[in-house]
Amino acid sequence: MNLPARPVLLVTALVLGCAHGGGKGLIEPDTIQAGQPGGTLTVRVSGVDPRSGTVRVGLFDKEDGFPTEEGLLVGRRVPASQAVEDVVEVAFPATPQGRYALSVYLDMNDNEQLDEGSFGIPTEPYGFSRGAMGHFGPPEFEDAAFNHGFEEQLVPLHLGGIRLTPR
Repeated sequence: MNLPARPVLLVTALVLGCAHGGGKGLIEPDTIQAGQPGGTLTVRVSGVDPRSGTVRVGLFDKEDGFPTEEGLLVGRRVPASQAVEDVVEVAFPATPQGRYALSVYLDMNDNEQLDEGSFGIPTEPYGFSRGAMGHFGPPEFEDAAFNHGFEEQLVPLHLGGIRLTPR
């Protein structure tokens, strides 16, 4: 997969559920419909500033399209105001067993996109499963991928990234 070597990619890569319907929707089915039944996949997002915005989490099941809207399997959003001690949890019930990767960002101004500053560098906190980081863009799927089985699973994610604006 050839990706431009610019962090600006994260703007489109991390819009997660906002990409549906011209950037105004979010894919939020009750369950994921493919594969063998599995346990609930719960994402524990830390580093959430509860004063403003929405936490947006995307679940991906393949390398093709990761982490862009085209590759998004399902997305969830949670108001940051629901954070308890800077943590929110997002559940993906009945997630089939398989290999997945997660992407998250805090849309601090609720404009349904990851804002950027100079040179396309994100100004809102973001992160990927397994703490994966890319070089001049998002990480590869395999760097963020993990296995999910029949059991319930808790995946920790921390919002980080580069911030150019004060809180």
